[in-house]
Amino acid sequence: MIKKASLLVYLLSFSALTFSQSIPYKQKASAESLKRDLTFLSSDSLKGRATGSKEQEVAASYIANKFKEHGLKGVSNEKENPYFESFYLASSTFPSNHQLTIKESGEALSPLKDIIIATGKSITDSPIIPFIGASDSLKGKLYTKVIVATSFEEGILEIEKQLATNSSISSYMLVLPIKKMVEYNKARLNLTAAKVTFTNTPGDTITLGRNGEKIPFSSNIYFSNVLKFISTHPSITLSITDSFLLKKLFASNTLDNLSNTSKAIIGNTILVNGTISPEKVTFKKVANVVAKLEGTDPNGEAIVVSAHFDHIGVKPVAQKENANADSVCNGADDNGSGTSAIMEISRLFAKAKSKGIQPKRSILFAAFTGEEMGLLGSQYMAQNPFFPLSKIKAVVNLDMVGRTDESHSDSDMYAYPLTFGDTLTLQKVLNRSAKRAKIDIWKEIAPFEMLLWSGGSDHASFVNKDISAIVITTGMHDDYHTPADEVQKINFKRLERISTFTYFTVWELANQ
Repeated sequence: MIKKASLLVYLLSFSALTFSQSIPYKQKASAESLKRDLTFLSSDSLKGRATGSKEQEVAASYIANKFKEHGLKGVSNEKENPYFESFYLASSTFPSNHQLTIKESGEALSPLKDIIIATGKSITDSPIIPFIGASDSLKGKLYTKVIVATSFEEGILEIEKQLATNSSISSYMLVLPIKKMVEYNKARLNLTAAKVTFTNTPGDTITLGRNGEKIPFSSNIYFSNVLKFISTHPSITLSITDSFLLKKLFASNTLDNLSNTSKAIIGNTILVNGTISPEKVTFKKVANVVAKLEGTDPNGEAIVVSAHFDHIGVKPVAQKENANADSVCNGADDNGSGTSAIMEISRLFAKAKSKGIQPKRSILFAAFTGEEMGLLGSQYMAQNPFFPLSKIKAVVNLDMVGRTDESHSDSDMYAYPLTFGDTLTLQKVLNRSAKRAKIDIWKEIAPFEMLLWSGGSDHASFVNKDISAIVITTGMHDDYHTPADEVQKINFKRLERISTFTYFTVWELANQ
């Protein structure tokens, strides 16, 4: 009797376990739910969800509320909203509405390469007249003092020394080694587009990182050196160049005897046509949306499920006759489709949890901002992880999963899942999940698309950290990055199938 009772208990327990473990595989995504979310995200009112826009903030709140509604926890340390992983983008206004010419030779100079002119006050049609040597005979006239130095720091020390003894000079030309000039030009150009500061708060020199450590924004030498000097000396104009330009401004015998020059020697004049305005760096707060579904081992490993929710905003309509044309790049496929899918996948995981079924590994859901600007949101997360990277076992990234490429018809149930890292294991999981979801895995993607997807979406930020990844897409189409990428063109039957397929994939990865 004891043996029979034990066997009965075992059989009942095994049956219950088998039934419970089959629950996740009996669930599937809802086309209605996907359509509801995607219709909102790709509406004209959100104006293409450009990174840093108010409309993208609305989208971020919508996604966060969905994660919260599904019972997921926010995982950031932000008091206002734990679902937001905020960081700042820094960008600079580049003064480009001017031309520079050497008066004597008529040679045009490039403000992008030949000379940098930084000023605390606007300069309009005002010539730059360089001189070498003493300035006693030049008092009362607008001249530019030439300082030759081996580094920016050395040159600034000399300028500071001269400012302390001679306040009549308000314009300096710092001549650096060619290599140093290239570095400053590169750093300057890097500020003209939004870049991640890798900090949680904005500031000029010192900011606080995720763990409270001090992080200087001096990683950009142009910001921390040139613009810092100008901000503390707003009445000074600072030109930076190298020996190439110096040789065009002065005779060779003058340059050969710089150390013996006691009197003022005036060089060729640089004519400024237009206005050089002060450069300003601005900080814009943006946020990834992050949430977590706890696994049965809360201190264990995790799988990341991601999609970017930003797009390219509104394209200006140039022709007057097209003034009424659609200019909103709604980004329904790119990447409202992937974002809607990860919200739907979070709903399925939450539903399983409500029935007492949790995955072994935790699931981290990440809706990234700034992908269109260079994977900025995923790079920020990868470089400032709120979850140890060593415990992230795989990333499953969805990008453009709502349309049909030229190799398929709208009735085809297919997806391109591309693997990086532990491809053998990932491929086995994909094959099993595809069979369960009744979807075809299509491997023959066009070579140029393979190159594009290798590094062109957010999974790449984690692959670069040696984390295995899957990116799932349905391929490119002619409406990419145009106002024609609208919700009515989305294949919701396939999007439903792909969301289910991804859910199965993530479930299996989380229980290995």
